[in-house]
Amino acid sequence: MDYQERDLVVKMLTRQGTKLSLFVYGGQGGGTKKKPKIFQPGSLLKVETQRDKKNSNEGLKIVKDSKVLWQSEHIRYSSQAFYFQCFYLEMINKVSQYYQDEISISEEMQGIFTVLSNALFYLDQECKKDQHLWLNHLMFFQVKLIYHLGLTPQLDYCVYCQGPLVIQQSWLIPSEGGFSCRACQGNKEILGSSNLLFHFKFIFEKKYENVFSLHSVVSSDAKELLQFLLFHLQIKESDFKTTSLVFH
Repeated sequence: MDYQERDLVVKMLTRQGTKLSLFVYGGQGGGTKKKPKIFQPGSLLKVETQRDKKNSNEGLKIVKDSKVLWQSEHIRYSSQAFYFQCFYLEMINKVSQYYQDEISISEEMQGIFTVLSNALFYLDQECKKDQHLWLNHLMFFQVKLIYHLGLTPQLDYCVYCQGPLVIQQSWLIPSEGGFSCRACQGNKEILGSSNLLFHFKFIFEKKYENVFSLHSVVSSDAKELLQFLLFHLQIKESDFKTTSLVFH
């Protein structure tokens, strides 16, 4: 967020998956020295912070020094990729908790930080490859996020009868936190395809680099994952500004 003429208030995700707000003097760049604006959405930075002795910015820590570790090269040139990036950042902002001073920040990537960093890196690669596998990216991001948030559904047994689930004969039931078999599903209305159980297992077992290897994805599968996430996080879709940009 721009502050006054050249300063910024930025929100950052730590490697532990917590977020914090920081004040950046001159963060908008420019000036007599024509400083570049390095605090861009989705960038990976290493920052050194300190307390503001003047206490002139509402108690926020200020950025003393910063270094760019990674920035997208291609996302900015693709409107679709940019929409995806905005959705990723908005979702992570809603599910992450604020950093507490008494908790030390680790150098190891953990949890949702890993999900977001992988999602942005391979989204940038998608722009370079130009394969138009946008649904694959939505699926991987959401399933990996579900896993790291501890919301993984039961993938082996039906939520109703406890019978074994069969690939392509099972459907996700967000309100029940798992999948239904064909017999229990009956004629009930469904949103996602019968391939969703396969997609879940494939993504759980594979690293993010396999995002380009996922096949037979339909838009209703990605939408069903979103509904699953929203139901268990108790968030309304109307609270999002970006879902309409990526879910058609």
